[in-house]
Amino acid sequence: MTRVTDNLRIRSIKAVSTPARVKDELPLGDAAADTITSARAGIQQLLRGEDDRLLVVVGPCSIHDPEAALEYARRLAPLRESLKGELQIVMRVYFEKPRTTVGWKGLINDPDLNDSFEIDRGLRTARKLLLELNGMGLPCGVEYLDLLTPQYLADLVSWGAIGAQTGVKYGATWTNYMPTDTDQMSVKDAATRRRRLSAPTIQDQKREQGSSEFSTIPGAAEEAPVTP
Repeated sequence: MTRVTDNLRIRSIKAVSTPARVKDELPLGDAAADTITSARAGIQQLLRGEDDRLLVVVGPCSIHDPEAALEYARRLAPLRESLKGELQIVMRVYFEKPRTTVGWKGLINDPDLNDSFEIDRGLRTARKLLLELNGMGLPCGVEYLDLLTPQYLADLVSWGAIGAQTGVKYGATWTNYMPTDTDQMSVKDAATRRRRLSAPTIQDQKREQGSSEFSTIPGAAEEAPVTP
């Protein structure tokens, strides 16, 4: 008997739309493309030391309300223009909250803020907002946390941060020492909570579509809690 060693803590997997489909629904326009191309070139010059301006990534900790983000952007855009001689301003547009141990996990994972985890809609909401911001002439910065979401958003990003937290299917150690009782309780609480995550997954399509083929598709998985 073959022992099962994969997806031991996954309760369910729900397919989400492919990046190609979402991009077809929400295509990149000329104005947004001009903003991204110009900002990327400017940031590269800063990193190479060819421009002595400062790169400033400014914005909310994370986006929870697209309308509020647009209001913020409308106020930031004229500042970016007036200070462009000294600063290269990029709006921080973070959609996920990897360091939140419990509670809301971000606009992509839970766009309704009610644990319904409509990730498919969250991806579209995020892409639509990035298109609007870039269309206003405001370049955007995001945090990359996995291999899936950049496929939906990376063409709209001028600056990216590599996230420090991800998930694995086997035992792993904590990279940061947590010496207090409160911190240890937080770690235990996080480990015993269910969470949703998006990742490429291989599913047996026969169960869902009458085919015996295996294929890699984007999926949203519900991860079971760890038993203390």
